[in-house]
Amino acid sequence: MEKAAKELEERGISYEVRVMSAHREPEVVGRLRKNAHMRGLRVIIARCRAVGAPARGVRRHSDLPVIGDR
Repeated sequence: MEKAAKELEERGISYEVRVMSAHREPEVVGRLRKNAHMRGLRVIIARCRAVGAPARGVRRHSDLPVIGDR
């Protein structure tokens, strides 16, 4: 995610980083993805250690484009 943040900074694109576990904090992750559009976010980049899990979960509950690393 550091590379993504660096690229966004170099292009002058504002961003925010949230580190959370979909397994340990499903309610927090759910609220974040459901309210992302209302908070002005335009895209979500989801990173995980397990194959594809968060990107699929975020896509199900958000109307924003989701980029997953797996």
